[in-house]
Amino acid sequence: KKTPLGRRSWKMLYATLRDLVLYLHKDEHGFKKNQLYDSLHNSIRIHHAYAEKAVDYTKKQYVFRLHTAEQAVYLFQTSDSKELESWVDTINLVAASLSSPPLPSGVGCQRKFQRPLL
Repeated sequence: KKTPLGRRSWKMLYATLRDLVLYLHKDEHGFKKNQLYDSLHNSIRIHHAYAEKAVDYTKKQYVFRLHTAEQAVYLFQTSDSKELESWVDTINLVAASLSSPPLPSGVGCQRKFQRPLL
């Protein structure tokens, strides 16, 4: 969501990662009860997603960036560098392990047509 004059508002949320969905909870009680914050609008699908440390973001410490397949970009701040590395590694591992492989390209440079192996 765009903010006026490019300003971001940061919210304290609890996050859980299940399969290929990152669920965001309003507080620790919602986290423990497994209730979603507001609605399913506060969940992020991480299939074909990529997380990276936001080294160019200097306003806050321990921030990582999550790029999704839908071309959305999210910023998350963690409490320390160890937690930051843990989130980045876990998201990338889950996204790479559980996402389906990319489809073969439609046009190739082979002279003879071959059906792709499934």
